[in-house]
Amino acid sequence: MQHKIKLLKNKMEKVYKGNPWYGSSIKSILKKIDSKTAFTRAGKNIHTIAELVAHMIGWREFMLKRLQGDKNFKMYQKLSFNWERIDNDEKTAWKSLLDALEKNQNEILATLNKLNDDFLNYHVHQRKYNMEFLVEGKIQHDIYHLGQISLLRKLIEC
Repeated sequence: MQHKIKLLKNKMEKVYKGNPWYGSSIKSILKKIDSKTAFTRAGKNIHTIAELVAHMIGWREFMLKRLQGDKNFKMYQKLSFNWERIDNDEKTAWKSLLDALEKNQNEILATLNKLNDDFLNYHVHQRKYNMEFLVEGKIQHDIYHLGQISLLRKLIEC
């Protein structure tokens, strides 16, 4: 594995289940959330934690498809928040979302293992950004939503 790929993979692992510099990992925060909390709406126009996790999965799927060379896969912002596309039964959906996130994480890491640093320079969208920018951006996107999830959890559980 080449240098840049290894760095990106390490960042993804640290944010997902390691000890990131900003605090707790995705996995450690999500395991403290129960199904009831995940589906509780803290306010009228506020996403639920389950919707935010579905959204994270959606954009991770987009990134994975691009890493696998699929230039045609599209993710629509509104659809990305729909947790029912993972499991439409609220009784089992939280576990299904966490399982889907774990599966996606493993697929991303396995795909990164097959790539080389040269591939990271491949431009994804009409030369506007390359694969390295996409992976770095997705890591930042997960951290951003993790902050929202942590705040929502505190609001709902207090």
